[in-house]
Amino acid sequence: MYLAHRIYANYAESVPMALTLAAVVELNGGNRRTLITVLSVLLASRVSHAVGLGMGAQSNLFRSSGYFGSLGALTYLAGWAGYLVRGYWFD
Repeated sequence: MYLAHRIYANYAESVPMALTLAAVVELNGGNRRTLITVLSVLLASRVSHAVGLGMGAQSNLFRSSGYFGSLGALTYLAGWAGYLVRGYWFD
């Protein structure tokens, strides 16, 4: 039960922020194909991270690639959203 809780908690920490950033990107005219690619990477990373957590408490390739993939997707979405809304800041 603890493992299921950790998998869900890790999902709930990153996915709402990613979806919010994706909405900002889409509403400000971001390229849909790129957005779909980034969100696909996020999905694959979250699945990989869950599989890695299910393999045990030690660090492994699935867990590490899931973590860094999720972090990379979030960082990319945040930078892209900031770039698209720069006109609101520096007008």
